[in-house]
Amino acid sequence: MGATFGRLVVLEYVGEIAGRQAGYRCRCECGREVVTAASRLRRGVTTSCGCYRAERILAARAKKRILPDSPQDPVVAVWRSIVFRCINPKSPAYPRYGGRGVTVCERWRRSVHAFLEDMGPRPTPKHTVERVDNDGNYEPGNCRWATRKEQGRNKPGQNVRLTCGGRTKLLTEWAEETGMSVQTLWARLKRGWDHEKALTTPVRKGNYRRSDTG
Repeated sequence: MGATFGRLVVLEYVGEIAGRQAGYRCRCECGREVVTAASRLRRGVTTSCGCYRAERILAARAKKRILPDSPQDPVVAVWRSIVFRCINPKSPAYPRYGGRGVTVCERWRRSVHAFLEDMGPRPTPKHTVERVDNDGNYEPGNCRWATRKEQGRNKPGQNVRLTCGGRTKLLTEWAEETGMSVQTLWARLKRGWDHEKALTTPVRKGNYRRSDTG
């Protein structure tokens, strides 16, 4: 007793089971117990209570779900765009990425499958890749799937919190509530306007005046 076979530890002999084979009760690593034939243990046919096989099936299904079906898959387009703007000077976006030192880690650059294994499935078609540190690289730990709205909150100036009327919100949230653009609010703050003034002063339309935007 006490012998280990895969994930199973033999607890006790239970007598003959189907086919007059010696049967043993075993405890699996997951905590469940199972009775199986000694011959199946010795030949490696039974190595768990069934949980190992179930885990492999789930892993295979999960991997299949995140791997692109073809080069035309939208997720492949996202990956290709990231690599292109970081390594190809001909990309219109290169000056804002590769041109200022932003790179793609070698693992991701070489394989879209590796990229998806690290990032996981794309939640929705509206999600794109966001770098947590806007000056960092495209690599595990610095990237996540995010909507355009979520990404906007990670841009310089847009994750600022403003307080008005006893309420504190992100600048982007105030922009949505007031109907003013993020650029207008940020310009006002840069010119030294206090939060109340920046958020309550109407934007003049028609005749443009510099004071409207700071």
